[in-house]
Formats: sequence, structure tokens, C-alpha cells
Amino acid sequence: MSEEYLQCYNQAVRYLAIREHNRNELEAKLKRKMFKPQIISDVIEELIHKGYLNEERYIRSFINSRNRKNPEGKQIMLMRLLSKNADKEKCKIVLDEVYTEDYIDMLIKSSLEKNSIEKIQKSGFSYSRIKRLADE
Repeated sequence: MSEEYLQCYNQAVRYLAIREHNRNELEAKLKRKMFKPQIISDVIEELIHKGYLNEERYIRSFINSRNRKNPEGKQIMLMRLLSKNADKEKCKIVLDEVYTEDYIDMLIKSSLEKNSIEKIQKSGFSYSRIKRLADE
């Protein structure tokens, strides 16, 4: 292994120690550090192989982080993930797993404690579902 490879690998691991990243995010950060494209590609493949870089884990982490602060519906969350260049098919799979009926109800109920029905609706939840939960 070359010195540049080790530097790139160590930098990537430092980024991943701070928070989850998707492949495109990590690649962009390493490019800004001026590592060679082939080295970046090799490092990313090794990180994926070792399980340090995982798109599904990134997507779940992103969803949990966003919804802790400001709950959002499934479609809005998909748009946010795609704006981060997350893999579209993996996003759909993870969103289908995470956004169960109970999870959606929990997000709406937690939002009702702080927000108006209109604001919650703008976050991507259906009016009828919000109203039903508000009336309970």
C-alpha cells in the first residue's frame, strides 16, 4: 500500500467515525482533499467490503436524525435523500421498512405536541391521518 492510499484511507475512516456517509458524500470529501480518483475508488471499495461504509445504514441514520428534529413524511424524506445522492433503490427499500403504519403514527403524534395540523401536513403527512390522530 502506498503512503497516499493510507492517508486517504485514514481520512475516510475519520469522516466515518464522525457520522455515517454515503458513497457519493465520502467520495466528494476525499476529492476535496486532493487524493487521486483511483485511490479514492480503491479506498471506498475496501471500506464497503469491511462494512465501514454502508448505504442502508447511512439512509437509516439520516432518516432517524431528520425525524428526531422535524418529522417528515416518506416522500419528502425520499427527496432529501436523493438530494444527498443516496442510491434511489436502496432509499425506497429502507423507507418502506422504516415507514410502517405505527412509525408514521408515532411521528405525527410527536409533531402534534409542538405543531399545528397545517404545519404537519406540509411535512408530508395526510390531513385525514393527522386529524384522526389529533382527535384521539
